[in-house]
Amino acid sequence: MSAGDFREFPSGGPCAPCEPMEAMFALWAKTQQGETTQYHPLLCHLLDVAAVAEALWSQSLPAGTRRFLCEALGLTSQDAARAWVTFLAGLHDLGKASPAFQAKSAERKAVLEAQGFAFPLGAKAYHGLVSAKVIRDLLMSPPFSLSPIARTTAKGLGIAIGGHHGILPTDSDLRPDRLDMRELGEEPWPCARAEFFRHLADFTGVPDDESPCVSKEQMTTVMLLLAGITSVADWIGSDDEHFPYAPACHDLLQYGELARQRAREALRQLGWLDWQPTGGEAPFSVLFPDIEQPRPMQDAVVQLADELQVSGFVLIEAPTGEGKTEAAFYLADHWNRALGQSSQTTGTAHSGKGDATWPCPLRLRPMRCWDGSRST
Repeated sequence: MSAGDFREFPSGGPCAPCEPMEAMFALWAKTQQGETTQYHPLLCHLLDVAAVAEALWSQSLPAGTRRFLCEALGLTSQDAARAWVTFLAGLHDLGKASPAFQAKSAERKAVLEAQGFAFPLGAKAYHGLVSAKVIRDLLMSPPFSLSPIARTTAKGLGIAIGGHHGILPTDSDLRPDRLDMRELGEEPWPCARAEFFRHLADFTGVPDDESPCVSKEQMTTVMLLLAGITSVADWIGSDDEHFPYAPACHDLLQYGELARQRAREALRQLGWLDWQPTGGEAPFSVLFPDIEQPRPMQDAVVQLADELQVSGFVLIEAPTGEGKTEAAFYLADHWNRALGQSSQTTGTAHSGKGDATWPCPLRLRPMRCWDGSRST
């Protein structure tokens, strides 16, 4: 099966194809306030985000990240890894095909009730939790010929994708008494989710005979990477300037190709296409010209950077005001240059009062732009 070649699915499995496309497109992901006819079909949004994840993989993710995910997912080729990462990211909002979420729009709820979808009283489950559970269950028992995934891996992948908004679901969140049939919905809700699962697998070209198997040691890293990729893909794929509402969409093949074009254009406008660091090594004084004399901790980080020629993790502990943020950006710039990476990771500071995460006020320093020049 190649990416983008939609096909008819044979009967069989836990749920045979059961819903006409009219019902599939009636489920919504986003609505426009005050415009009852303006909504974005859920299936289209899943394709949007899958297309962005595919473009990110091919044109934005560092080669080292792609290699790591391929190996950590236990897959034999980067083509298979690309398909699986794209597929999983696309599944992120599968939990929106549930009574609690779809009832948020009274107009769409009425349309869905006419299509045979029931809305039990009291359904209130957050869609991310529903996503985590149903992704896990569908990966373990696919509704077509996809190879089943072991429970431990399926659970981790479901939690990572369902937690793409920043809060990873816990085992307690996914207990059957919390996500019962009132929250998940009786038929045709499960069948609709299975159909979306099928169409995304077809769109992304997931191999039928190769599925992820993540070790216990790698699971946390894989989960955080997938959650991050999915979060970014969802952020870009939710921008209606790039992905306008498509309430009249009924052609999956045409829409899938359109989503791919829009994803590439969105990354182009964001400046995320095929960038590689071109500038030479920049001294600390060039990156931060307003710091006349680096502090001892910053000097130590500059010396340490010369020894860091492979990816790694650096923990900097120093009192407030010692310049930890600038030291971290210096290391990020060094690694981007040394390893040909195209991204930086920044953290947040924590207050000494034991409060929740406290944003660190950061004056944005002049940093190198895509072409090696300096920008703010």
